[in-house]
Amino acid sequence: GASGIIAIDLVAKSQPDGYTVLIAGASISAVGSLYRKVPFDVARDLAPIALIALTPFVFVVHPSTPARSVAEFLAYAKANPGKLNYAGSTPGTIQHLSGELLKRMTGIDMLYVPYKGTGAVLPDLLAGRLQAALENVLTMKPLVASGALRGLAVTSAARSPAMPELPTIAESGVPGFQAVGWFGIFAAAGTPQEIVRRLNAEITKVMNEPGLQAQLLAQGAEPRSGPPEDLRKQLARDIDVWGKVIREGGLKAD
Repeated sequence: GASGIIAIDLVAKSQPDGYTVLIAGASISAVGSLYRKVPFDVARDLAPIALIALTPFVFVVHPSTPARSVAEFLAYAKANPGKLNYAGSTPGTIQHLSGELLKRMTGIDMLYVPYKGTGAVLPDLLAGRLQAALENVLTMKPLVASGALRGLAVTSAARSPAMPELPTIAESGVPGFQAVGWFGIFAAAGTPQEIVRRLNAEITKVMNEPGLQAQLLAQGAEPRSGPPEDLRKQLARDIDVWGKVIREGGLKAD
């Protein structure tokens, strides 16, 4: 509950013995900037254990929108400032922040419309009341395949195995753009390195199982395994990127 704040606080204040762990998504990197007061600092109070999956998003438009590429969409948006609406799950999620990052990097003016999750977005998006959305690849893939929506690009640094035909936003004329969801496992800060290494090694074995990898890929997630430092770097990068977006956009969740 509370955007993960309750669970994060519980783990941050738990005994640093490796028996209480947190599975968190990328939004953990934004809570400190979105909320005026949180009882922890994720970079200080949590010990990264393992980055286990990346979840890129896809930038889609309704077919009534004339754009067939990111470049065409940006040109259309600049010719129609303030007239385009977009959605990206609930406020403060990485989908929402991805749209705000795109606006800041390209100078376009489009309105974010908040919803209570991706399911609530779909009726307005499919009806054309929303012109664009940044949403989960797996959810959007069948709608793009059917022609109900038009996929323009994925948000990750590399093309998504789930929709390899789509370019990245970065290679579509917005160099440096990168926004992905991810999942990682954390323990309390101060957990002995011997325990961190043991947990990481066991998680890595599981993440390398072909059956699990196939299941994750089928859900639009890209399996990852590696040292704790990979998760530490991902968290630090996202705290910096999303913190800047939130500050410059004057975004607050409370």
